[in-house]
Amino acid sequence: MLALVLSVGPAAKAAVRNWAGTGADHLWATALNWDVGPVSGDSLVFGAALKQINTNNIATSILGTFSGLTLNASGFALYGTQLTNSVGIQDNNGSNSINFIQTLTGPVTITNNAGGLTTTIGAAITNNGFTLNVTGPGNVTLSGVVGGTNAASIAPTQGSVTTDLGFSGTLRLAAANTAALVLDAALDQFGQMLLVGTEAAGNEGGAPR
Repeated sequence: MLALVLSVGPAAKAAVRNWAGTGADHLWATALNWDVGPVSGDSLVFGAALKQINTNNIATSILGTFSGLTLNASGFALYGTQLTNSVGIQDNNGSNSINFIQTLTGPVTITNNAGGLTTTIGAAITNNGFTLNVTGPGNVTLSGVVGGTNAASIAPTQGSVTTDLGFSGTLRLAAANTAALVLDAALDQFGQMLLVGTEAAGNEGGAPR
């Protein structure tokens, strides 16, 4: 009798794909705009200051999920097809905006490491009941609805937007959000929150200013 032994290797790590911006247009599906074209599960890095206003037109069957998005220069404005965010967004320079709809598949953190500058999330985030955390010394504006605006949303009010001890900027909420807000007690000392529009906000910890 022959024994069949299957060896299962470790799970593949997310590949890092770097925006090059050297194509003839501003579209993500153009091969020359990347070092290697991204697919679902890849980590996306925007650092080359070329074609900074660009649009995701890659089919969701090819790129539907990203495992982290990093911005290493200022002036980016990203638009296009909805994507699923499984890790988070890190802005190392500030003055950038993410303007495509996002759906969360787990707890996600938005980090702005550029003090005094702003990271803007300009479209809706469907949290699917998961926590969206904001941290870093820079400012973060959520100008889209957080909580869910489409049929894919599952119990959006079970999710939350939180700040932590590392957040010392301004969290600006500028839409009719349905997610709960959980503010670290240190927010009074290190950061502030501005509410613009209609908010269903539960404040646990620091007080909004």
